[in-house]
Amino acid sequence: MAGNKRKNKNYYVNAAKRARHSGPGRVLAENMKGFLLTCNNREKDAVREAYNLFNEYADKLIGPERVQQNKDDEDKEEDGSDIDIDAALEKEKEELTRVDKNKERRFQVVESGANRCIFIKTNIENPSVIVNSLVEDLFESKESRARYIYRLIPILGTCKAYEKNMTELAESVLKEYFASGTSPSYSVLFKLRNNNQVKRDDTINIFAKVIRDMNNECRVDFKTPDLCVAVEIIRNVCCLGVVKDFYKYKKYNLVELAKKDEESKLDDSGEGKEGEDSTEQNGHKQTEETKVEEEEGNGDTVENEAANANGDQKISDALDKEDNAVTCENIS
Repeated sequence: MAGNKRKNKNYYVNAAKRARHSGPGRVLAENMKGFLLTCNNREKDAVREAYNLFNEYADKLIGPERVQQNKDDEDKEEDGSDIDIDAALEKEKEELTRVDKNKERRFQVVESGANRCIFIKTNIENPSVIVNSLVEDLFESKESRARYIYRLIPILGTCKAYEKNMTELAESVLKEYFASGTSPSYSVLFKLRNNNQVKRDDTINIFAKVIRDMNNECRVDFKTPDLCVAVEIIRNVCCLGVVKDFYKYKKYNLVELAKKDEESKLDDSGEGKEGEDSTEQNGHKQTEETKVEEEEGNGDTVENEAANANGDQKISDALDKEDNAVTCENIS
């Protein structure tokens, strides 16, 4: 019977994987801070690359990560007389390979819910410190440090993608950047993934209204804003971040930041390869140009066919006149 049919082994394997990745703290949810990355199809390599960069800059700016030990381990270390060399080596090996499930690491990837989009949560108070330092170093040195990561945005808070929740999140996060007495220019960057309920204009107006209520002296600037409020909605979660000099630093694209000025000029003129966002635009332009050329070619073909048809008609008429003349002469 169909109801008693035994399920395939892959069904249980995939179910176990989903259960591991969907546990508490392993899926993008509200009340998180971290980093939102876009990458190519090699997501595992991008995660490994991000870990290396984040740990390097965190150790330099904040200090090395301290992993707490259990009391039982500390007591055993104090009583070292009963531990021989082999046991000590085994213990050290276990400590290197052990993952403490109750201990939150400084950087931990979670399931974002979108392809080629990675979210790495952190317990650092302000993730912008790491991103700003990394972006400035790449901009000045032009050294390629990222091979798989494209864009990197610091996320200062997450919430459910509802108007009330987004308003509360904006009020708590943006007050530091739009305090009274300052007048920075700003723009709101909006990106929607795997959600067809949230409207772009309505969401932008929510954050713009919060900024106006905080500081009415701030003005909107779409070309060279001092601050860009990044609103990234993935499924039903809203991720909020703030970036400085967004367009100066190549839209925080790590690949573009490592390019020299000559290469960037070639890319801007369309002669070179561009980043992830400009590829579709160039393809669209090329498609339009190809269509125009095809239409012009089709028009020339129609005109040529019409001219040929008219010429053939004239030749046919001339031959008919000659035949008629010959016929009349024979009759006469």
